Amino acid sequence: MEGSWTNVYVKDIDPSVTDSEFEALFTAFGPLTSPLVVRKEGQPSYYGFVNFANHEDAVKAVESLHGKTVGGKSLFCCRAQKKQERRAKLRREWEQQKLNKYHGINLYVKHLEDDIDEERLRQEFSACGNILSLKIMQEDGISKGFGFICFETPDEANNAIQKMNGTTLPGCKIPLYVALHEPFELRRQKLAQRHLAKTQRPGQPGPQGQVYGATVFYPSSGFAYAPPMIPPIQRAWPQAYPQAIPNPNYPVPTRGGAGARRTGGGGAAQRGGTGAPRAKGRGPAPAEPGEPLNLHLLSMYSYDQQKLLIGEKLYPLVAQVKGELAGKITGMFLDSGWSIEELLSLLSNEAKLTEKIEEALTVLEKASENKEGAN
Repeated sequence: MEGSWTNVYVKDIDPSVTDSEFEALFTAFGPLTSPLVVRKEGQPSYYGFVNFANHEDAVKAVESLHGKTVGGKSLFCCRAQKKQERRAKLRREWEQQKLNKYHGINLYVKHLEDDIDEERLRQEFSACGNILSLKIMQEDGISKGFGFICFETPDEANNAIQKMNGTTLPGCKIPLYVALHEPFELRRQKLAQRHLAKTQRPGQPGPQGQVYGATVFYPSSGFAYAPPMIPPIQRAWPQAYPQAIPNPNYPVPTRGGAGARRTGGGGAAQRGGTGAPRAKGRGPAPAEPGEPLNLHLLSMYSYDQQKLLIGEKLYPLVAQVKGELAGKITGMFLDSGWSIEELLSLLSNEAKLTEKIEEALTVLEKASENKEGAN
């Protein structure tokens, strides 16, 4: 389209310019097929379209007439675009302007617990520099566990990353994750490239392309597990997928295992899978292989262990849909920053899991196309 367009959009046409004068203005550059001026009475200026017979003539007209004063007004000429195309272009320009404006000073902060509000977060980060804006994202008045902090200078933002990333705030259990904010498209490309870079692990293929006995690595947490050596037991939805064989790589939680991200009133889990505290001197018992996961059971483990337990149940479900990419897709889910509740819901909601798998496949396919194009 960029190299073959012939339709020109013209605005800021002075009302004193007649249709014949308008047509003559463009005919000087080549033959026309349909000059049109849209006139609305009472408007200070009109707009119109000019379709040339040849692309080259249209380009010359835009280059020569854009900004030219005709009848007391400066014409605006450009390639005519569809509404969706204009919106997409404006959105890209706006995103680029925003990226340039906040580049190097806007931070993304996650693993914020429920009792951390914006005032407390500002107090914790104010020692790193002058904060221009701060926002904790919420849904229905409940913190979503992440937010954004914009500093005045890049040096202040880098100082905050160095001091606060990996820091556990007083009264909290999970270390903060602090990094420079990246646009969604850039994050998606990096995530896809990271997963495509991982090679398939050795093993014998099973049903639906699943490789039994092959080691599967989850990228962000740095842990791995070996799927069962026999095909998993088929069980109807919406019940969570059971493990038929105990897994030797399950980590045994330490005594008095830490709770996860979110707690609600009366010990009910709000977001990260926490519950009532356990009695002192007793650590959590390991999950039974065939026992369905729930928030109460997960509350006895640390956040990383909760993700490992969910990953063990989630992997065979993903393998039923897309066996050869089950490891990559499961890793993408666990590395997405979703809450424990949202990850747990994938075990009991087949429609939601299928939708998320399709989204992950789209990301991987796009990254693969970009990689092939680069080669």
